[in-house]
Amino acid sequence: MHEQARYPHMLDQDAPVLTAFLKENGARYTSVQFDVRIGSGRDPGPDFEDNIRQMGLDLSRRRIDALGIKPSGIDIIEVTNAAGVTALGQLLAYRALYALQNQTTTIPTPILVARTMQTDMDRPYKASGVELHLYPDV
Repeated sequence: MHEQARYPHMLDQDAPVLTAFLKENGARYTSVQFDVRIGSGRDPGPDFEDNIRQMGLDLSRRRIDALGIKPSGIDIIEVTNAAGVTALGQLLAYRALYALQNQTTTIPTPILVARTMQTDMDRPYKASGVELHLYPDV
């Protein structure tokens, strides 16, 4: 099966990286959810019909690549080809949004799954408490 059939909205280059991570780490999870929407989205405004406004809200919500559910908590998994500032910002925002939206004091663990890391980015990721998983050979 092609990975993208299993991972909605994932880029072709990212799917093998997530597959490698799940082969190595999947046993720690009781379940994994993909393409998890979070946040409130953006309202296109009162000039639109209610159904169009709702569609706009739904489609503009943030999307977590994967949530790993484990007995001890939740992992927020961001997948990218070359990890940089954007993926770090996404992980930190998703962690905060998840905690707020789910009204939990258990803060999810942010996990970066990538093929490579951009120059000088390993320290900011580690300083932010992000668990790193790099797969340069996939």
